[in-house]
Amino acid sequence: MATDIRSQETARTASILESKIKAILKAEGKEENSEEMWKGALSVFQAALSTDGEYTEEGIALMNKYAPESLGGHSNQVREVLKKYASLSQSKPWENKDFYGLMLKTFFTEEAFSDQDCVEKVLELSTSPSPKGRKKALPALRRVIEFEDAQTGESKTFNRLVQMLEALCRTNSEYSGKIISVLTALQQEIVKYGMSTRMLEVAQAIQSRAESASLSAVTFARTLLGCDAKHSLAIHLSILEEALRKEMDTEETFVLLMNYAADIFKRSNLREVQGLEPFVVAQEGTSLEIALKEAIKAEMERSKPEKLSLNACLAIHALLGALNAKIFPYFKKLVVMVAYYCFTEKDMRISKEVELIIGFIGVERFLKTIKEKEFLFWLPMIKGGVHSTDIEVFQRRFFPEIDRLKKNEDRVTEYEALWACFPSFCRGMKDPSKKLRVILDMCTNYISNPVVRGSICQGIHVLVEDSQRSLSFEPTPEMFQEKMAILKTVGESVELFEKIAFRFKKTPAETERQCIRSMLSVLDEEWKNNYFREILAKSFTEAGELHTGELKPEYARKENDVPENERVFIENAHLLEIVAPALVGNSGVEQGVLKFCVSTHLRTQKMGYKVALGLVESGYAPSTLLDFFMHPTAEQVLFPCTRHIRLQVLYQLLKRHGRNEGTLLCRLVYELVKTVRIDGGKNRKAAFDITEEMAASYSTEMFGEVCKMVVAGVPKGLSEYQAGAITIVTTLIYNGKEKVTEEVLDVVFASLEDLSAEKKYATSKALVGFLSVLLINTPYIDRYLERSLVCLDRIMYHFKMKLHENLKLILRKILEKRDIPERLSYAQKELLKHRPQNRTEEKERIITGADGKIHVKSQEIIRQKENSNARKRVKR
Repeated sequence: MATDIRSQETARTASILESKIKAILKAEGKEENSEEMWKGALSVFQAALSTDGEYTEEGIALMNKYAPESLGGHSNQVREVLKKYASLSQSKPWENKDFYGLMLKTFFTEEAFSDQDCVEKVLELSTSPSPKGRKKALPALRRVIEFEDAQTGESKTFNRLVQMLEALCRTNSEYSGKIISVLTALQQEIVKYGMSTRMLEVAQAIQSRAESASLSAVTFARTLLGCDAKHSLAIHLSILEEALRKEMDTEETFVLLMNYAADIFKRSNLREVQGLEPFVVAQEGTSLEIALKEAIKAEMERSKPEKLSLNACLAIHALLGALNAKIFPYFKKLVVMVAYYCFTEKDMRISKEVELIIGFIGVERFLKTIKEKEFLFWLPMIKGGVHSTDIEVFQRRFFPEIDRLKKNEDRVTEYEALWACFPSFCRGMKDPSKKLRVILDMCTNYISNPVVRGSICQGIHVLVEDSQRSLSFEPTPEMFQEKMAILKTVGESVELFEKIAFRFKKTPAETERQCIRSMLSVLDEEWKNNYFREILAKSFTEAGELHTGELKPEYARKENDVPENERVFIENAHLLEIVAPALVGNSGVEQGVLKFCVSTHLRTQKMGYKVALGLVESGYAPSTLLDFFMHPTAEQVLFPCTRHIRLQVLYQLLKRHGRNEGTLLCRLVYELVKTVRIDGGKNRKAAFDITEEMAASYSTEMFGEVCKMVVAGVPKGLSEYQAGAITIVTTLIYNGKEKVTEEVLDVVFASLEDLSAEKKYATSKALVGFLSVLLINTPYIDRYLERSLVCLDRIMYHFKMKLHENLKLILRKILEKRDIPERLSYAQKELLKHRPQNRTEEKERIITGADGKIHVKSQEIIRQKENSNARKRVKR
């Protein structure tokens, strides 16, 4: 109480002195700045010190208030005055924050660094209980240490500090936070003078005396581990193990300890690779493994009923990632415990690390550590972690489960998950026990099931491609023999190929297509030739002459009138498309396919175009083929569902012949414009894909010519043609914005500008999209902005209600790029303000569950409540 009263009196007196100093400075005509103020306070302090010392404390307070961080040339003078005051004072001046704050500002000169009395006081202040005092003293102490190091190459002050901290650690364990703060601030000096081991022993002593895991001690030890790579890791392990045994109150402590353990194991792995020392753990079932296991288990229990937090999962990720191959056998209990948590809590966030562990140790060793009932749960992670594994493991461990679940309709998901691991076993497969033939024979019995057919086909494709890739990189003789034996075994699986091909003919899928293509590369040539020779003989042999160049569609033919040869062709067309490169040069096949392309039977025509596309992509492109497909009769008999394949055939032919100009290119553009407005997603997609490829591959000059071709027939065309042409030219400009020139845009804009005045909905809607791309995605907004706003006004006049959302969107984008609201018309400004009354919106469907996964809820429409005060229209 008395101290508080004295402090208040000192503050009042200091305020009075401050006012008097300012008055004196004003009378002398000096500026009232900090420098003049602290010098004035110094004069007052010196005068008081030389007399009765009445205002010394007030003078010190004023000097500390206005003095800069460094007193420069006045440092020695001020320090001597303060030392004199300290010797005359009856109180303890170094406990006064103004006194030691001012004294520390003088520690910038050699005289101060050599003053052992003051240095000793700074040392005491650096280890004082006051955090603010330590914070102020440590920079001055570091300058003293640097000065001594520059003079003699060592620092007696730092050695003295180390001794003080060690003594303090032994006598006053309650000041552990103070000790650690000093150590943390002087990490650089600790490493420089080789004090890491001694300071780690201090941290170890603090941790051993603490009742719970010490955040400060572990943080310091972890930081020192990253700074100094030379000291032994044994003491780090001791600190870690001691902390793991203590109570961990918070998640923050758990995360810190897991990351500290990960850092230790990473450093130990590095030293082992460098040949410096073995890994820190050398046997299974150590106390460290048990401590880590119990710590993770305690954190799992503490997080219940919720799952582990994201930070805790990341910490476990770091730990498992640092251990990787050392998990087995040294930390087997740890990974099994983590696996058990994933199994019981259905938490897959740590599954990726488990996959890596499986890859390091091998799937068979991993399966021995888990329970039989957990086998099915771990299938997704086994799938991700398996590589270069003996295929015998799949036969021995997976096929019994497959047979057990084969006829159980309620467990289709688990049955599918078992087979989903098959492609992983085929990646880098090893077959020393020659079990591959047995497995492929067993696959023949399961290939008819559509649930697992994709996995089997994918596995065979991966097996063949991986083996062929290995043979292309100069393998060793042993690997060469192994891979050749695998390819030979696959090539002899004729029955499996026939079953896959049979299902592919019925319902073609991409995985089956890849599998068939891979198996065809290794099948016996004689058997393969006989197989396809029979198909070709049945498909292209009929009474009558072959195609002579004249198109003669059978218009009177009925849809169900399918000859036997066409039925065989339709059934095998997908297979013939795959082997099209081998059919190029076979005139009977080529002419027969062209005849099927002009068939009046839908399936025959569609399959004919598919095989024709395969032939063209494989090199069959005579000069007369363009005339054949461009003939009006070919267009006349074309079915809508075949149009997208015909477009691809025409484009491939033009590319192969380099016909990027003239009538044929104009005809292709015409076909694209027509197709883009036809119902059918495949037709529109093919048109857009070809347009995007043209924009990417054509030169700037050719790109401009195509744009002009597209808009050439727009002014006099029908509404649907106009809309299609605008859509195509918009796609070209969007995907080829770096190739479009002002001259081309002027021609295009002039052709489309007047269409905005016509009352054609499809045309107007397409025109809004074109203007949006022109103004937002090209750098020519200023050139066409004024005319575009006029076009938008015209469209608003006819279709304000139907296209209000499209119009508002483009107007908002214009205002985002150019802040020009004054250039908008009154109607456009009003449209931006308009808000529909009875709008519907889709309810938020994407949510994140407690397990961290994204879920999509069922669609639901929310209708906004109508304004009850709104006026209702009354029919009169």
